[in-house]
Amino acid sequence: MPPGWSTDGQRLALLGKCGNDYGIFVSPRQGGTPFKIPGSTEEVPKRLIPATRIQWYPASGRSSEALIIPVRNGDSVNLFRIGMDGTFSPITQGTGRESEASVAGNGEMVFTRAEYHPSIWSLPIETGAGLPALPKKEASPAMLFTVSQDGSKLVFGRFAGLTQGELVARDVASRTEAVIASHVVTGLGSFWSQLSPDGGQVVYRLVPRGSSMGPPFNINQCLVSLGGGAPRCLETSARFNLGSGWRPDGSRIVGECENGAICEMDPSDWSVRQIVPKPPGTELLYPSYSWDGKWMTFMQRGGGVTAIAMASVRDDGSLFPQAQWVRLSPPEIKAASRPRFTHDGKSIFYIRNEGGVQHLMRQRVDLALGRPLAPPVDVAPVQIYAAWFADSLGSPPSTVQVSTTRVFFNSVELRGNVWATRLY
Repeated sequence: MPPGWSTDGQRLALLGKCGNDYGIFVSPRQGGTPFKIPGSTEEVPKRLIPATRIQWYPASGRSSEALIIPVRNGDSVNLFRIGMDGTFSPITQGTGRESEASVAGNGEMVFTRAEYHPSIWSLPIETGAGLPALPKKEASPAMLFTVSQDGSKLVFGRFAGLTQGELVARDVASRTEAVIASHVVTGLGSFWSQLSPDGGQVVYRLVPRGSSMGPPFNINQCLVSLGGGAPRCLETSARFNLGSGWRPDGSRIVGECENGAICEMDPSDWSVRQIVPKPPGTELLYPSYSWDGKWMTFMQRGGGVTAIAMASVRDDGSLFPQAQWVRLSPPEIKAASRPRFTHDGKSIFYIRNEGGVQHLMRQRVDLALGRPLAPPVDVAPVQIYAAWFADSLGSPPSTVQVSTTRVFFNSVELRGNVWATRLY
């Protein structure tokens, strides 16, 4: 967090460490012993937003001198006052992210308020006369999601704070919603879901409150019916980290497992079987089948590059040897993710990430010949979360799903304004 000067220019307030003591310090400009604000070692530093500057609250007839800092407050960021005696009190109570406060000597204050709305958008797979289509917003706020094959149902995660989350089913035509599961969770690793081919049940990942996304892992897989009833969950840890698709017959869930291999899980008894071993020096991530089950597409990560590949599938669900795998993303794309086949098997959609900018890409393929056709096409930009959201919850991934007629993807709407108020 950048430090801030006092109104008289003789002191500097900063978040840091003095010896073994961590907290918010006020230091004289001309030298001397820094003064630590009481109580700032405990919860306050954990809730601060690192990229925003500390501001000073000028003394007046009604109030003493204090600091103004943006602080995480539930699922929002608000401006708080910290007195030199450690008194901690809110100044604003708005939604979104409030920051960049600037205070005049008479107590007038201006600040910014930005609101980020995670959303699900869609585009038609084919457009008439080759004309570009405008994206359609399907649901908001909505994060990680899955869609039924006919495009009539959406299931997505929605957070009601930093820890309380819901799995929501939405009827696309009527736009009605129903909460089908609710959990207290950790961060954005939860509610990554996949609908079964018949659209009757959904598998999703759950990271319970207090868990870590690193070793030792505490990851649950849950299964819930869209027709109602309580979810059924089991801790799988890293042996089945993430379900990213179903077999076309609905008998197994395919996904990522320990050490960068591909596994499948039987939803009836939670048994896990490795079907594609980890190749030397690489990881295999986010597998999914073509709609006829004859091909699989996946991410292949190694040597600082994450590429999109596809491979032909044997009858037992495993892949033909690596020498027969086909790389789809070109060498100039260093980071690609979340591939999905179209229903006719003629295209694969995926996300390209380059320098923090994401795009939805379309790669046409010829499965009869087992090769890509022409270079990939940039379909649409994908807005990602700003650093504020990463500071708060961890940066959520953009995902892609395909129905018979449309391609669905995550994006974010950003709205911001400058506000003014008077401090007393």
